[in-house]
Amino acid sequence: MEMNPEYLSVLLSTEDIQILKAINRGLSDVQSIHLLTGIPVPCIERRLHAYIAFNFVGETENGFVLNEDNKFLTPYISAKMARA
Repeated sequence: MEMNPEYLSVLLSTEDIQILKAINRGLSDVQSIHLLTGIPVPCIERRLHAYIAFNFVGETENGFVLNEDNKFLTPYISAKMARA
């Protein structure tokens, strides 16, 4: 089943979008995401596990990246953050 982008506004909080935007910008480790967003490290770590379970994010040897299958997140993240 494919994720409908309209449901993302219900699924993702402002913090979720900040984290995903940081990953989309190329920040691939928890500490860098924390420094950019100000979100506490334990919160980021828990959310990353959820993103991996939802297949939004993958973990590589270089850190976290948006999964190619979910590139539809990129325009949504950009649009949502422009309003925030």
